Amino acid sequence: GACNYWQYVIAAALGGGAGIRMTLPAFFLSLLHTVDPGRVPLSTEGEWLTYAGVTSLLGLLVLVETIADMVPALDHLLHVVLAPLHPVMGALAALAVDLCGGWTARAPVALVAGLLAFGVHSGKATLRAVGSGASCGTLNPCLSGCESIGVVLLMAVSILFPVVGLGALALFACLACQGLQAWSSASAYAASRKRPAVADL
Repeated sequence: GACNYWQYVIAAALGGGAGIRMTLPAFFLSLLHTVDPGRVPLSTEGEWLTYAGVTSLLGLLVLVETIADMVPALDHLLHVVLAPLHPVMGALAALAVDLCGGWTARAPVALVAGLLAFGVHSGKATLRAVGSGASCGTLNPCLSGCESIGVVLLMAVSILFPVVGLGALALFACLACQGLQAWSSASAYAASRKRPAVADL
């Protein structure tokens, strides 16, 4: 059949969403397959999302992740501990979407989705740290709630209206660029702090 290129937009946007709520994109795909299987066809790699038990488990994980992210101090711990898993879940969500072109198309999209997830997560963590510093953590629940509502809306728009989803993808890309820049700056700063200590030895 004809190739639906909008599926690429959906797959990449799901990667960006995984940067904010790690398990949400996979849950969205799993739930949507239960309600309307034809809306976003799943690939062979996404068959694990077709089971009712997986949908329930992902829903529980989304709930736990969302609640834990609203707790001051615990949210920062989660941002550090779960950092490697955000790009993994972003790539898995992208691979679950049935894209035309085989692995020559899926592998680059999964890579982009993973990078988006990592960048968005880094950007979110940076903004959260700034907000926590300015409010002593009192605004964390509000910030987390806004993030959850925002990413749910962006995921829904991207899946239901892929044309509008281009805007969501652009937003994720901007946040990812900011996040990657912040991560690079933090890494360079940490490296510069270690050099004098090594020189003194």
